[in-house]
Amino acid sequence: MGPLMRVRLHFPTSSRIETTHLEEIIGCHCGRLIAVSAVGCSATESFVPQLSQTSTATSEPEPGMPYSAYRAQDLLTIYSAVTEITYECYAENGYVEFLEVLPEQKANMFRTLPSTPDYASAFGRLTKAPWFESEGEARKSGYGHGASAVVTSVYAMDVEFRDVARTCASKADEKLPGSQAFIADYSGLGATLADALKAVTDRNWDEVTEKIFACMATHDFPVSPSGPNMSPSWAIDFGVPLGVEPVPDFPQIIEGARIQVVPTSPAKNYVPTSEEAESAAVMHKCSVETGARESWEKAMIDAERGAISQNHVKLAELNAALPKLLEIVGTTQKSA
Repeated sequence: MGPLMRVRLHFPTSSRIETTHLEEIIGCHCGRLIAVSAVGCSATESFVPQLSQTSTATSEPEPGMPYSAYRAQDLLTIYSAVTEITYECYAENGYVEFLEVLPEQKANMFRTLPSTPDYASAFGRLTKAPWFESEGEARKSGYGHGASAVVTSVYAMDVEFRDVARTCASKADEKLPGSQAFIADYSGLGATLADALKAVTDRNWDEVTEKIFACMATHDFPVSPSGPNMSPSWAIDFGVPLGVEPVPDFPQIIEGARIQVVPTSPAKNYVPTSEEAESAAVMHKCSVETGARESWEKAMIDAERGAISQNHVKLAELNAALPKLLEIVGTTQKSA
């Protein structure tokens, strides 16, 4: 392994914190939540996760795991109700395009919007080990990435939308009293918990990964830090032919448009070569054989326990407010 031991190793993009991008996009001027893809306003300082454009994960942390105490799905339920009210209000004020995208966005609980606090997905991405969850996943995924689907959304570039956004944020808060303050507070706590996991992903795992690479070499799959066929995600040459990563369909924003609906586009899968699939399967096996997976999982559980312990008072206080808010949401939805 010689030279490789001195090369800074890169985890794949899909399993690193870069895919979670804790963004400062939650409000606009007045600090109220504004659920829209793009508006002519500045953001307040509050962190929420932005995953891929098509995060569809709905699972809570596994029962018994420390972060299961954080009610991520309930947060999404409240946020989704607030956002639905604001979309309907936008339409009442002349921006009918929001009704056009509402059914599809609502079905996905608005996860594709950068302001949506989807911490269930954020925690899942952060805790996922870089060396594949199973042999089956390794063979199916290989070392590349597909292009996520894009759910239809609205881009509002009209400066007059600012005033409408303020009005609609106030209306949503009238219908769901205390909901937006709760979303901001609970999202802030979620960011704190996510940072604890991010600290684990930021830790130097090179030595552990080098052991995996050494193990792969013993199984006839040596890697090189500077070969001719570098993996874009790993910055490593795995010594096998790789599949071709599909090009994402980025929304084409029309210059000068006042408001624009971006249509849905399907996901594009990455297909690894047969040799790549075999190599990835060996990587997964070696992550188990070398103890890398066990070390990663222990570090994540320790991080969760530590973060919950440090924030248990705030978490208990906010969780106590959930039943009343969820009751208000349920009553509002039944009367709609």
